[in-house]
Amino acid sequence: MIELIKKMGQKRKRPDGKGFVLVVTHGRSGSTLLQGILNRAPGWHIHGENANMLYHQYQELAAARKIKKHQKLGHHVPPETSPWFGYKNLDVQKINAQVRRRMRSFLTETAPAEARVVGFKEVRYLDVFLEDPDALTRYLDFLLKALKPCKFIMLTRDPEATSSSAWWAEEDKTKVVTNLQAFSRFLEDYASSHSDDAVHVSYADVVNQTDAFWSMMSFVGAKTTRDEVAAALSMPHSYKTKAIRPFAVPKLSSAKGYSPDLINANAEWAKGNSATARTHYQAYYDAIDPVDGRKILPAYVFRRLGLRSWPAMTSDSAKIAYFNIPKCGCTSVGNLLFLAERPDEPRPKDIHRHFRAAQHADTIDHLQDYYKFTVVRDPVKRFVSCFRNRVLHHGDLKPLVDTNIIHRVPGINEFALRLEFFADQSLVMEHHVTPQSRFLNNDLSFLDRVYPIEEIAQVAKDVSKMVGRDLDMPHEQTGGPSVGLADLSEEAFEHILKYYEDDYVLLRDYYSVDAIRAEYTAARQARLALEGS
Repeated sequence: MIELIKKMGQKRKRPDGKGFVLVVTHGRSGSTLLQGILNRAPGWHIHGENANMLYHQYQELAAARKIKKHQKLGHHVPPETSPWFGYKNLDVQKINAQVRRRMRSFLTETAPAEARVVGFKEVRYLDVFLEDPDALTRYLDFLLKALKPCKFIMLTRDPEATSSSAWWAEEDKTKVVTNLQAFSRFLEDYASSHSDDAVHVSYADVVNQTDAFWSMMSFVGAKTTRDEVAAALSMPHSYKTKAIRPFAVPKLSSAKGYSPDLINANAEWAKGNSATARTHYQAYYDAIDPVDGRKILPAYVFRRLGLRSWPAMTSDSAKIAYFNIPKCGCTSVGNLLFLAERPDEPRPKDIHRHFRAAQHADTIDHLQDYYKFTVVRDPVKRFVSCFRNRVLHHGDLKPLVDTNIIHRVPGINEFALRLEFFADQSLVMEHHVTPQSRFLNNDLSFLDRVYPIEEIAQVAKDVSKMVGRDLDMPHEQTGGPSVGLADLSEEAFEHILKYYEDDYVLLRDYYSVDAIRAEYTAARQARLALEGS
């Protein structure tokens, strides 16, 4: 951070030894997000809002200047009958120095001692601007001197988008947009006319990590990595985006016959009250009456109670039970089993709904005389398939963006490094990234056969023999942009290996860490060679 202070042009050593960075903006501009990003830089401490405290301190100086002005009415001192009487000895320069010291002390004494760059973000500059734009200019100019060395980040957001956010949506839209447009022009103009001290960046620049964003980070000297910025973008920020998980549970209604215990459990889980939720989940589980000797419940209930459960798509006429695992060809195999069971009927639009795939059972005793099999996949490749199909193609994380839980759909490395967070926030993600070992209860002994996904065509051949007619394997759920192993950073790759380490132990006869690491290394080297050519 010494470089930052030098870069800011400090002419003489300040007693606090700090550099200052202030985010000048308006409400709902993404300033809390930017604050979070800046605070990932080593030695940085950017405070949140302070109710415009420094402006109130500045007004003390402005008032003193006004008083002094009334003490100099020509060569006459205001008499005792004057409303401005008694301030002949008012020392404006002394008040000026006091205000500057208090401003610096307020920021430095509330920051960690080791912080080299301190500052704050404030949204109330808009109030000052609407009252008197020139007053805001004078105030900003004063801050640059009082907090020297100091840099401003002038943060704006599209006025139309801002006008629909939070409390702005309750106000007159035309007025809000007009005011924000004028204020945005002011911030941009100030940055342009003070190019050594201020830089403009937009919310869109921050979220999309544009060149303008990285230029701003360089301008203020905030040294952080793209992965650290990505992590910040993946986290909830601001009081309007509480760290709850509304998409971690399905929306249920008692009017549709759902158990009050399950409804209450989901409500508590969504609020983040996991312990209370589990109490309700347990009550729901205990109240379920077995059907043919087994309890059938939503899969997520078993997971949240830490109980064993089995998913199974069955062809009862052919005595076949398929233990389905998402992103391991389950849609294709499910459609195959439907053809085996009901050859003369059209395939349902949602094969998973037909087989009630979201429901698991607590036992498989009723399947003892069934041919039991599953299809497995290399865990890292399964993860890549999940990202490509569920995140990019189906947009399963878009609801989190729409509700400001996250600020954008993550890239594959963001998704990998914060996989636990996304699984916790989204029931769809939880289902698709749950380890294969969890679906199989860390046991392969109950199965008659395990098919690697590379041999999925053999499933169709074996099922065809069992039902006595030829069946073709449908190929489903292939949508999504081209994303592969080479797109994973080394850190992301290692994180996924760790996340699925139990899978590699269970599936050691089919997949290995050494094999996927060799394939990954080759893919990365090929990518680098291609980029270098």
